[in-house]
Amino acid sequence: MLWIRAIQIERNALAPSLDYTSALSKAMTAFSQYALTDNEVYAERAAAYVSLAKLDYSKIPSRDALIHPIEQLLHIAGICTSLPAYQAAINTTVD
Repeated sequence: MLWIRAIQIERNALAPSLDYTSALSKAMTAFSQYALTDNEVYAERAAAYVSLAKLDYSKIPSRDALIHPIEQLLHIAGICTSLPAYQAAINTTVD
């Protein structure tokens, strides 16, 4: 159960990275279409997705900012040194 909770925490923390990757992918697709067709609409679409990607990139937490909440929520330090803390973490229900 503890690893399921850890995955949920990580998924929430990584959401901005997924948004950034999606916007970047769409921008690259639009640039490709522009290169193939010379249609200005694709160039404008690519520029819009690049703007979104920049905005999403600014929301991505640093690695330390990502790891600390996980450790704090899972009480990893306490779990490593205390059997009752470990058992409590294992028995925690997942939301």
